[in-house]
Parts: sequence; structure tokens; C-alpha cells
Amino acid sequence: AYGELILPTYLPFAYDITPRINAFGNPITEDGDSYWGINHSDLQGVLEVELNDADGDFSDDGDTGPAMYFDTNQDDINSQHEFVIKVKTTQASSVFTVGFIIVEGSETIFINNQIQQRGVDYYIEYYSGIINFINPVALDPTAQILIKYLTPCN
Repeated sequence: AYGELILPTYLPFAYDITPRINAFGNPITEDGDSYWGINHSDLQGVLEVELNDADGDFSDDGDTGPAMYFDTNQDDINSQHEFVIKVKTTQASSVFTVGFIIVEGSETIFINNQIQQRGVDYYIEYYSGIINFINPVALDPTAQILIKYLTPCN
């Protein structure tokens, strides 16, 4: 239900075909692939207003881009403030790492308040602290998982 979204560019909602340049007019990187906005061709037309601000100062007469970055008119900015972000996942992880060096046999694991059995519902690597769940209930993102264990320091 919750996650963290990391946007890969400085202006993530602007379509950008012009690589950033440094103060000398040269591309920031040797291959010229450093952009202020998104450069993927699939987003041309989706991100309707193309970014035109190669030096990134947002102040030159020719600098243009989405209203949210370049406009002071609140109505224009509001017209571009809503985005739909679709996430599709094809894999859920059944592996949990709880910490290094678990005392062998000290773990007690519950999924949705049901005690789990080692070798039936999960496998555990005591030295690395990795628990690999076999029980498919553990893959449910709403599952409540409680793991109790001892370390040599406990």
C-alpha cells in the first residue's frame, strides 16, 4: 500500500531532448546524456510541454517548459499538478534479512498470528540472518509477519 518513489531527474515531469551543458557550453557528461527532464521517447506527447532550458538557469528569454516549473500563473500551474503513476510488479520477495548471527533454534516466526515451522514454512540461514519463506501467505503484502530471535549478544 505504501512505498517510496524516487524520481530520476531534476524536473521529472518535463520532456527533455536537450542535454544539460556546463558554463563552457559543453555537455555535462562525455556522452551528453545528462538531462534536466525525462528523455525517454515513450513520454513524448505524454509530458506535453517540451523543456527548453539546456543551462538549467530557468531565466533566459528562450527558456520554456511545463507551467509547474516556469510559470507564475497559479491557474496554469494547477492545470498541470495531477499525475497518475501506475506501478506493475511481477515479483514479490519471500526473503527477509533480520541481522547477522542468529542463535540457532531461537527464532519464533508468526504470519498473521499463526506460528510457522522451520523447514515447512520457512528456511533460515543463521549466520547471515536470512529467512526464506516457503509459505505463500508470506507473499501477501497485507500479511503481518512477526519474527523473534536471539543473537549471541542478547
